Amino acid sequence: MTQPTTEPTTEPMTGPITGPMTGPMTGPMTGPMTGPMAGAAAAGGPRFPRRAAAKARTRRRILEAAGELFAALGYDASTMAAIAEAADVHVATVFSHFRSKRDLFEALLGCAGDWLAEAVAAARGRTPFLLFWAGLVRRAARGHARQEAASLALADAARQHPELLPAWLAYERRQIALFEAWIADDLGLDPGRDDRPRVVAAMLVAAGILTHQRWLDGRGAVDLEAEAGRMIDAVTAILASGVPGLLPSR
Repeated sequence: MTQPTTEPTTEPMTGPITGPMTGPMTGPMTGPMTGPMAGAAAAGGPRFPRRAAAKARTRRRILEAAGELFAALGYDASTMAAIAEAADVHVATVFSHFRSKRDLFEALLGCAGDWLAEAVAAARGRTPFLLFWAGLVRRAARGHARQEAASLALADAARQHPELLPAWLAYERRQIALFEAWIADDLGLDPGRDDRPRVVAAMLVAAGILTHQRWLDGRGAVDLEAEAGRMIDAVTAILASGVPGLLPSR
């Protein structure tokens, strides 16, 4: 079977599990504003855009440092002080953005979700959904294979720290929701009345998880890219013709 090759074109931020950091850090804007900044505020921008941009850059630097250290040292060995040093900021600055390592880990997954949402928005209407999904699986497989130690370390952290599980589950739910909306739109279905887009979206997310899980269980011994290709073929066959013999004959 010829396998799809079209892939998402939006580039994520480099690093273990992160997507691009989007949007500046802005706090509540209180009180009246006059002068040259009033127009920006009225348009919904931050009250102090340069300060907000600096905070956003600092937050991004902290997240990049955390992702790299989680991958290189493991979740347990990556202290907030070490993350601060790697990001070249004071540890108090790290805590001003993130209360704990758990918050950092959750933010990294949130950034990955943001990247996926941007990639979906850019591809919808231009790329067939299944080609997009196949490209996404292949891209993830290549990334994990290139950063084998990092991927294994992050997966071990999730296994050893149950408190991180809700963040992973929230990321999976976000993937399903993004895929469901696209599938429903392509097929002209109302996801509020028809569960098929959600079921298919959940199956596709589960297929990616299964591929990655087999690789993790083999501690990198499995050829992840080949495994991803087999999974794409299996999903394509199921969607094309169903599974003969699965349903009882009537």
